Amino acid sequence: MIARQPAKVHTAFNPVVFEVQTSLEQVEMTVRIGSDVIELTKEAFNGIVLFDISPILTKAFKDAGMVGNGTYWEDYYLSVNYNVKLEGQEIYFTAVNSVVQAGESSSLVAKQGSFLTKFDRLRFYPGYERVISVLGFDEANYFNFEGESQRAVNISGKVYNTNVKESNYIAISNNTGVEEYLTTNDDVVITDNLGNPIVIVRGSAGLTIKRKYIDTCCVPQQPFYVRWVNTLGGRDYWMFSYRQYESNSIAERKEFIPYTDTSEVSSFTKTLSLKGKQTILAGAGNLNSNEYEALKDIIYSPRVEYYNEELGKWIEVQIDDVELSNDSRSFVHGLALNFLLPTRQMQF
Repeated sequence: MIARQPAKVHTAFNPVVFEVQTSLEQVEMTVRIGSDVIELTKEAFNGIVLFDISPILTKAFKDAGMVGNGTYWEDYYLSVNYNVKLEGQEIYFTAVNSVVQAGESSSLVAKQGSFLTKFDRLRFYPGYERVISVLGFDEANYFNFEGESQRAVNISGKVYNTNVKESNYIAISNNTGVEEYLTTNDDVVITDNLGNPIVIVRGSAGLTIKRKYIDTCCVPQQPFYVRWVNTLGGRDYWMFSYRQYESNSIAERKEFIPYTDTSEVSSFTKTLSLKGKQTILAGAGNLNSNEYEALKDIIYSPRVEYYNEELGKWIEVQIDDVELSNDSRSFVHGLALNFLLPTRQMQF
């Protein structure tokens, strides 16, 4: 008998435990992820068998790029579907490339139908990629930008991406509906305290709709654009601007002293090898509390990239050792991050 199992949608980087109560000496379990099949067998102890398959799931995420049409696509680096055969049952699950901390539930069922970003508002820079990740509703899924018709999404209960564009907001929903602005008797649109128009939706019963507002920004001088996978299991972005500090250094030089006539050489040592290191120090200031909390999440990310303007492509980088501190009583915040670029290739 299965006494414990994960939620049907859950984090992958916390224990994913199946507990079986049995009178047998051992229990077999099959995990299928796509075409990969993993057979597991464990012995019982006091009638209990525990399987933790998180080490299997954390290796299943694949950066396959854009899979699907240009409107939206499933992101295999952010979520995977799998099924388990155990105790005569076949059960289906979704694991998300995310993690929770002590005291938090690893179940993501309540977060189905949500934007996987830590930013309250999205920033869009014309000419630059800005993707928003969504954990789909359990059944039907739709999304639309302001003033557009809803677009059906053929993905349920998994993570999908779509490109942000110049608009006031993007909305996701689990059913169709008609959006209308709330207006006064003189047809003046009513806004909230942030200046966002208040939208009412007329639709069928059970309709759930969520919005994320978008700020279209000017591209700054000396842009340094980064993206990363956050702890929610989505992709976030930030544009550093104005000034960065580039550092180049060499280390681990290996030399030898050739045995030769001193009159025939110009040097007594030869370099066998050395390593090059290139870093970029980028900072952000005047951040509100939400921006600071969302941006600092980058130091825990399993994948960080910056957009190389010259190559026109994303390059994976690492965050060099950093310690961030913050005054919780301050209304504005700042931080600086040291990005370690790929190891420099040398002519040795």
